[in-house]
Amino acid sequence: KKLHASLKVDSTLKKEMIKVARKILNGQILLNDPTRYFLKEGEMAKRCNRTGRNVKYTFFLFSDVLIYAHKSGGMYKIHGELPLHLMKIMNLSNGTHEKKSKHARSFHLIHPRKSFVVFASSPEEKAIWLETINAAIGREVKRKARIEGARQA
Repeated sequence: KKLHASLKVDSTLKKEMIKVARKILNGQILLNDPTRYFLKEGEMAKRCNRTGRNVKYTFFLFSDVLIYAHKSGGMYKIHGELPLHLMKIMNLSNGTHEKKSKHARSFHLIHPRKSFVVFASSPEEKAIWLETINAAIGREVKRKARIEGARQA
């Protein structure tokens, strides 16, 4: 009974991955890792470090990677792909009465490949992204450690 429920969850996750991969140009490559699963999708603005301009992207969070893309001809074209096990997130607000401040909606994604500030649509949406990404980072770091541990044994 437990196995059946687990297989049902697996099947649902696989269907969700296929659905998301179909929206992304060359997205079928995302299906190559059978352990990868989809977590969250949403639009946020990314601050360009070079120009200082904010550019809207759709972010796709998977169990092991964060992808940001822009829409091009009905499909999403990947602009960046950041593996989670190397990522850190810094909340830019200190939690005090900052509802109107830009920091109430922003956080800093820090990765060896690319680091930038992201703006969610609202403080609530930011909180959801922070929680979801941080949980995914924690799971992925543990998963990587288990794989490394097994390799060393």
